[in-house]
Amino acid sequence: MAFCASCGSPLTGGVKFCSKCGIAVSAPLASPAIAGASSVAIPQGSSALAKILWATLALILLLVLAAMGSSIFRTGALGSGHAMKALNNYVSAAGLVAAVEALQVGRKFGLDPALMTDILNVSSGRNNTTELKLKQFIISETFDDGFPLRLMAKDVRTADDVANALGIATPLADLCAGLWDAAARELSEKANHTEMIRYMERLPKRHASGD
Repeated sequence: MAFCASCGSPLTGGVKFCSKCGIAVSAPLASPAIAGASSVAIPQGSSALAKILWATLALILLLVLAAMGSSIFRTGALGSGHAMKALNNYVSAAGLVAAVEALQVGRKFGLDPALMTDILNVSSGRNNTTELKLKQFIISETFDDGFPLRLMAKDVRTADDVANALGIATPLADLCAGLWDAAARELSEKANHTEMIRYMERLPKRHASGD
């Protein structure tokens, strides 16, 4: 049997996340004796030179990360950074769906989409999509911001899987994950995530009140 490398809990076959601590399962431990230990020793040498080499490596890694992004956060245990990235993209994906729905409703009502975007961006409805995607990629129909829809769907599904593994009820995440999964199946393999509007426009229409 395999065991979680973080908390030592038994892992059933094929799971992606530990049901106890929620950490992503990347390299489970095969021995319960090792998994139950308070710490796992990693040979690294005890000389002053070895310590200098490890410190230098850590500094190099920080410099590489700094070149990739302006903000660096230490999120905690192994897998926590991956979980945080998935949760962030879930929030972003949910915001995109909300913005697109509002755009569709407003356009049908007779509102100008560009004007709607301007109003949203000075109001409480402002989010990443209204600021950086509506006019630039969705209203303009260029759909080329560089982030694939399939990757967004994967991250939203990962966030929902983490919640399920931890036993937390997330009804919106469940619906959002299903919606993005369906869009990934329906649209082109190379579709950009801003093309979500194309999938949503294909969904069955409701009958208007009074019809």
